[in-house]
Amino acid sequence: DGRALDVTAFLDQHPGGGELLTEFRGRDASLAFDEVGHSFFARAMLDAYVVFAPERFVGGRLPPRRNRSAGDERKTLLRH
Repeated sequence: DGRALDVTAFLDQHPGGGELLTEFRGRDASLAFDEVGHSFFARAMLDAYVVFAPERFVGGRLPPRRNRSAGDERKTLLRH
């Protein structure tokens, strides 16, 4: 749906392991998320991690990707 989520705080809590989430760092994870068959609760949790939603901006485009600094190695931003 064009949203970007920062799930860094959820990495250690994800039932499938944080490594699974980091595989999709900076990429669209929508299809993988949908194919797993997440529960209603899991889908509702997404809203807490949204850092960008196109409906908040005219034009609805994601911001340009920036180069990650050394301190960002655990920061996990997914596009959904």
